[in-house]
Amino acid sequence: MNVDLKKAKELFKGGMAQKIIIAAGLIGLGLILLSEFWPSSPAKQTAADTSSSDTADAYVTALEQKLTDAVSRIEGVGACSVMVTLENGVQYVYANQQKISGNSVEDSGSSKISSSSSNEDSVVVVNSGSGQGSQGLLVTEIQPTVNGVVVVCSGGGDADVQKRVTDAVTTVLGITSRKVCVVQGN
Repeated sequence: MNVDLKKAKELFKGGMAQKIIIAAGLIGLGLILLSEFWPSSPAKQTAADTSSSDTADAYVTALEQKLTDAVSRIEGVGACSVMVTLENGVQYVYANQQKISGNSVEDSGSSKISSSSSNEDSVVVVNSGSGQGSQGLLVTEIQPTVNGVVVVCSGGGDADVQKRVTDAVTTVLGITSRKVCVVQGN
């Protein structure tokens, strides 16, 4: 053990240990700075982004299934398939807390008037009991806006069938007929 202690003392005397510690620190800082330039992996998406896209996908799938069931029952349609596109995803509205403060000073003698106000908005945060941490208090969830609908059906070549299908889809979704396309399929 005396040999190891002698080598350690020699390192500290020559300042070699300090140089090693400083070099290791600089290398660590360099790696931290370089990590900022590496792209983040898709697996690091936030839970909100993932759940929002999952919710929109589930919404589209359910909507397409319901429309397919309804349209296939219309006389003359036959076998059909429905595709729905969305303009945007699911939007979440969170509760906000607003703080307003103001100061006002008036001096009638020398005509001195001073006033200031500040307005601060913040999202109301609640603690979730399931160990997921804090989350914003959700007030409402706004479903996506339908951008367009394509219906492919056996009877799509008939103008009467096209009109009945277009009327049904526009009524159900509350969209204009310009956003609905009905075509004949195989």
